[in-house]
Amino acid sequence: AGNVRSVRNAISALGYAIHDVESEADIEGASVLVFPGVGSFGSAVEVLESRGWVEPLRAYCRAGRPFFGVCLGMQLLFESSEETPGAAGLGVIPGSVTHFRTAAAGAVTDEYLTVPHIGWNGVSFAGDKAGSYVLD
Repeated sequence: AGNVRSVRNAISALGYAIHDVESEADIEGASVLVFPGVGSFGSAVEVLESRGWVEPLRAYCRAGRPFFGVCLGMQLLFESSEETPGAAGLGVIPGSVTHFRTAAAGAVTDEYLTVPHIGWNGVSFAGDKAGSYVLD
């Protein structure tokens, strides 16, 4: 996944060693946990539960130890998410991850949030690219 690789590359470029979590002991022995993530809240919770990592992660975070969650890694710190009703997050941060109120989502309010587009788009060219300083 893109942000996982980007985070790994950034940490390595700063000269730090990366040790992937493979067991509960890895969580307990970590000096810092960086949790990038891409995917579904519910699927991620299932993986954490199946590996027995939910309680060790809760204990690690509640002890005030260094934890940096990126994207899904941050969302999992909450109690729940609208993305997967019924799936319990780690509950380190009270509350639920909710959708932005946007006009496109049918929000009935004058207070819409502007949501930036984050994603990959294809680029196609109409005509000749000759003379384009962007493509040279």
